[in-house]
Amino acid sequence: MSIKERDMLRDNIQFSVEEVWDLEGREDLLEDCVNYILDKCPDSRSYKINHHDMLELVIKFLLTKVCQCLSNKDLEKMAELYGN
Repeated sequence: MSIKERDMLRDNIQFSVEEVWDLEGREDLLEDCVNYILDKCPDSRSYKINHHDMLELVIKFLLTKVCQCLSNKDLEKMAELYGN
């Protein structure tokens, strides 16, 4: 894929992700999500990505981040361990 095609793909991904992004104040994660999707696109693909594939990749990206979150139960266990 040429540099021009890769840039067009990045622009397409950026636009598509921004349409569904609902995490205010987390433009840093939005940028990470765009990069994640761009990395998952094979070089042989055209500069377009269909909406279904893009949504699937957004969900996969967010799942990688959710796995790093703390639940309320995690916080309760931590509070018990530290006597709070």
